[in-house]
Parts: sequence; C-alpha cells; structure tokens
Amino acid sequence: MSDAFPPHLYPFRPAEHDGVMIGAAYVPARSLAEVDTCLAVEGVAPLEQRTPVLAVGSNASPSRMLWKLEQAGASTVLPFLQVRATDLTVGFSAHVSRAGYVAAAPAPAPGETTTLWCSWLDAGQLECLDATEPTYRRVDAPGSATTVPGCVPVTGAQLYVSRRGLVTDPRTGDVLPLTTQADLHEVLRPLLPALPCGDAPDVCALLAEDAELRQSMTDGLQELLRARPGSADRLVAAGKETR
Repeated sequence: MSDAFPPHLYPFRPAEHDGVMIGAAYVPARSLAEVDTCLAVEGVAPLEQRTPVLAVGSNASPSRMLWKLEQAGASTVLPFLQVRATDLTVGFSAHVSRAGYVAAAPAPAPGETTTLWCSWLDAGQLECLDATEPTYRRVDAPGSATTVPGCVPVTGAQLYVSRRGLVTDPRTGDVLPLTTQADLHEVLRPLLPALPCGDAPDVCALLAEDAELRQSMTDGLQELLRARPGSADRLVAAGKETR
C-alpha cells in the first residue's frame, strides 16, 4: 500500500461533500442533475451509463479511489453522493488484509437506515474496483437507497460483501460495528491471543510485515465467527451476485 495510506488510519478520509472527483480536483455538486452536467463537461459517461456502488470502507475516500483508478489506468472522473441505504449497517470483514488492517464490510440490519457514500462507476472503473476486491463479491444492495440531497431513489445500487464473513462478538453473536483500527484492537485483544500488544500504527505495521501473523489473526477472526454463528452472514448469501 502507498505510504499515503497508513493502515492504522483505515478507512482513510471520506468525501467531505457531494461532488465529482476529477483527478486530484473535487468539484461540488448538489444534485444528480449537477453531477450529470459535470460529467458532460468532462466528456465521460453520464450517470445512466454508470453503476452506483455503495461504499462501506476506503472506497468512500476520493484520494484512495484516485489511487486505485490511476494504478489501473482507468478514468479518474468519479461522482460521490451521500445516500441513505436501508436494511444494512457496517462492520468488519473477518480477515486481516495484506496492508495490515481489518477492512470494512456491510452487515445485514433489517429495518435500519445507514448513511453511506455512493459512487457511480463506468465500465472501466468497475472492472478496476472488482480487481482490487479479491476477498469480496459485488452484489445487489439488499434494500433501497435514496440520495441525501433531494431524496432521489438510486436504482440498481450494488455493494461489495465479504467472502470471509463478519467479525462478531462470540458472547452475543452481534456484528462489531465499524470503528478505528485502534478501537477494534482494544475490543479484540482479550479475545485473540495472537494480536500483538502496542499502538495501532505498530500493530498494523507488524501485521503488514508478517504473513504468518496475519494468517493467525485471520484464523482467530474466523474462530470468533464460528463461535456463535447467527445472522451475520445473511447478506453474503442474500444478494444476487453481479460479477
């Protein structure tokens, strides 16, 4: 991972307001109509030719998405709008990434509404993002989504669900909610003897450097998942796979 994205700071800085990323620039946009106008000026695919993808982790960060798209040679013009998504919340995937952090993953939450960032990707950008998510699969979102500005329904919203399940509290079976890596380490340390002691930057660095330690941690997270199976994996099975 680039030095610009220290793993202990995952999921990095999200978009600050609705708009369109144009390379390193970010142009504000208050509605889908304004987004389409901006896309037309840039000469790229309009919203109707793009796929809306709900972001639950670092894909909500324009700088992180810019890095991914640049690495793949894909277009770096990308809209971001806040949406309200129903029937889901956000937790952690039950694995440790090669970069040393535990990544975010959506979790089923019938009746709940969560505010998320949504980006609209063209075909090339979608192919790029799929390639960066090997431990996830892209599925249709389980509920509905509407834009925060204007309450416009988002048709065909998708999201990435973890193939590894979700980090759960073995005492309750509840999904651990997304928080900082430091806070997650504090919760996990009494439950996972393999988790090193230390501050989050040092722990994440150790995990990034040591493949055996990462695997031991992932095995431990999987054991927590199996300790009290429940509804945490329903989202993985529920959505229609789109890739």
